[in-house]
Amino acid sequence: MSWGPLLVNLGVTAVAVTVMMLATFAYAMRTRVHAIMDTVWGLGFVVIALVSFLLSSGPGVGVAGRRALVLVLVTIWGLRLSADQRIRAVAAAGARVSPLARPRQSG
Repeated sequence: MSWGPLLVNLGVTAVAVTVMMLATFAYAMRTRVHAIMDTVWGLGFVVIALVSFLLSSGPGVGVAGRRALVLVLVTIWGLRLSADQRIRAVAAAGARVSPLARPRQSG
């Protein structure tokens, strides 16, 4: 068994996720909306699955149906995870902001 393809896949996916997370971090720093980091990290799984799917294509490399099934299942899971984190972030922001938005009662 050759470790070369596995190491290439590991390196490429690590670079892809690092670029995605650094771009998101730069956006979060610029907009001061840091809750987006929790939302985006779930998409990292989708990026890893997509890059692995693309790198594993070729003649005699894996079963195409199995590779596609893994890609679809990880994509569904990653999108669900990101959506769940986004819903929680919005709810938490609403809970933090609403007491501040209420007018003070004098007296």
